[in-house]
Amino acid sequence: MKVLLVEIPPQIVKFIQLALKQIDKEVITLTTTIEGLSDALYFQTYKLVFFLDQSYPKFIPIITKFPMEKRREMIFVLFVERGRSLDPLQAFIKHVDAVINIEELSGLGQYIESILENHQRLYRGFFQVYQAVEEMK
Repeated sequence: MKVLLVEIPPQIVKFIQLALKQIDKEVITLTTTIEGLSDALYFQTYKLVFFLDQSYPKFIPIITKFPMEKRREMIFVLFVERGRSLDPLQAFIKHVDAVINIEELSGLGQYIESILENHQRLYRGFFQVYQAVEEMK
């Protein structure tokens, strides 16, 4: 599983690495800046993309213009300073797949597992139909 960290501070990177290790995911972690984000997303597909609320104003125009067929394969996770972790309304408003409160990093492994399961459940039917259509071509 490829994970992209966008301008994530080292202390949070450690939590992310530990959480992914706890859920036994073999991970390739790459980091980038907001300036390098477009290239990183267009040339690779990442399962998880983490970024901070402070980067949100620069980040959101990039992912909202991103091709939907590729965006559906990725999970965008926003770290926020206020609000509940995994709040679906806040995620919807922010145009991301999940939000995690920065004060709740100790539960990050469980949050990531939940996010991955929810994403798979949400898009399972879509990907099955998409694959069937592609095979018919």
